[in-house]
This record gives sequence, structure tokens and C-alpha cells, in this order.
Amino acid sequence: MQAIDIKYWMVKNILLKVDKMTMANSIEARTPFVDKEVFNISRTIPTKYKVSKNNTKIALREAAKKDIPNDSYKKKKLGFPVPLREWMRQDEIYNEIKQTISKSYVEQFFNQKYVLKLLQQHKNNKKDNYKKVWTIYCFIKWYEVFFR
Repeated sequence: MQAIDIKYWMVKNILLKVDKMTMANSIEARTPFVDKEVFNISRTIPTKYKVSKNNTKIALREAAKKDIPNDSYKKKKLGFPVPLREWMRQDEIYNEIKQTISKSYVEQFFNQKYVLKLLQQHKNNKKDNYKKVWTIYCFIKWYEVFFR
């Protein structure tokens, strides 16, 4: 699993994103767990101390437990989360999405009434529809850029 992560996921995805985003914001990022010495030590650790059926980074979490005063060491990996769920409930973004979905040509692709209902449910905290609505919104924006 580590070899696959190193060869494909980290180099072609995560490290690339970190590099681009930090450079774009004039920030110098450090990736200590990519250090060759750290890797050489970690690859000698038996699997039972790395992962279990219910957890990852077992040895690292146990070490962190001693120094971290809260339960942060228990958290799952988040990657690069973007708070779309919350942003879509803010008036400015909600209105932008609503206006975009309400455009006349959108009816050829989607049931506008239904999508607007999903958006409204999300705004009112009745149902978490952000993924569905965001996917449709992105499609519409893509369509506008390349076909309109």
C-alpha cells in the first residue's frame, strides 16, 4: 500500500497539489513524512503497528497521544477539505447557484424545479444535498465555458 501511495497517489496528486497551492500563495511547505530517512525507518515497522482493521497510523497515533493534549490524534485523514457544504448555505453563493440553475437553457439537461428544491433543502438544513447540487452547478458552468 505504501509503495502504491508513493509511486502514484502522492507524486501525481497530493504532493503536486501541495506544491502548486503553496507556491501560488508564497508559502514554503514541508512534508516531513516524505523524507527518505523517515521512510526507511517506517518501512521497517511491522504492519500490525501501522494499520489495523479499524485504524491507520497506529504507532504514530500512539506516539502523538503522549504529546497532543486533545483527541486530534484520533481524527481520520481529511485530505484537502473545502467547506462547500457551509458555503452553499451563505446567501451570496446560494444566490449564484440558484441563478445559474434557473437559466432557461438548463432545462434541457435537468429538472430545474427538482434541483432548486434540492438547493433549498440544503440551504434550510433539511437535507444535505450539497454534492448533488454542486455537481450540477459545476456541469452548468463547464457547459457555459465550452458550449455557450
